[in-house]
Parts: sequence; C-alpha cells; structure tokens
Amino acid sequence: MALTSKAVARLKTAAQVSKELMLEAAILATKDGLSQHAAAKQFGVPRSTMRDRMVNPEPKAKGSPAKLPVWAEKELVDMLVSCADMGVLLNRFHSLQVISEMAAELGIENLSFGDKYF
Repeated sequence: MALTSKAVARLKTAAQVSKELMLEAAILATKDGLSQHAAAKQFGVPRSTMRDRMVNPEPKAKGSPAKLPVWAEKELVDMLVSCADMGVLLNRFHSLQVISEMAAELGIENLSFGDKYF
C-alpha cells in the first residue's frame, strides 16, 4: 500500500524526534532536582517551551478545527489516490465537486475553500 501525502506528513524527521527527546530529558532532569534554567541550558531547549510542556504535557494542535471528520478525510484521500493510480486525474473543479458532495451528505453547510487549499 502506498503512503498518502497525509501519512507522509505525519512522519517526523530525525531532527524533530531529537528535539522532542531532548525536551523530555530536560523535563525529567527538572523533576530530579535540576533547575529549569540549568536543564534548558544543558539539553539545549528553550526554557519557555520546557515550561509550557511541563504545565501542559499534551498540547492541542494549533489552528482551526477540521471541517470534515477524520474518517471522511481518509475516504476522500483514498478515493483521490485511487483515481490518480488509475490514471483518472481530477482538476480543482472536480475535486471541489467531490468534497462538496461528501459535505452535503454529512449535512455540513457553508463549506467553502479558498485558493490556499489548492
């Protein structure tokens, strides 16, 4: 099964993983008695980020909430990838029609897209 662009977007680079591990190590060091300033300096992480993560260990994603449920987005991605695999290329107009039809079936009104989505 081929990876979709959404699946690829979720993969983290080695640098991202390293930063997260260093942040976790700095937080553990503060729990073991090291000051926040010293832990941040030792592990090379911003103090403000470390403090924020200590207060809220599971930060929410930033931005506006998704307009479609996750399962609906997955269905759309699967359908669009299948079309591309079969050689049926959809332009912007056709893609918007498919998405709008799904939104109508789900009862989602006022679904609009700007140029930033395409």
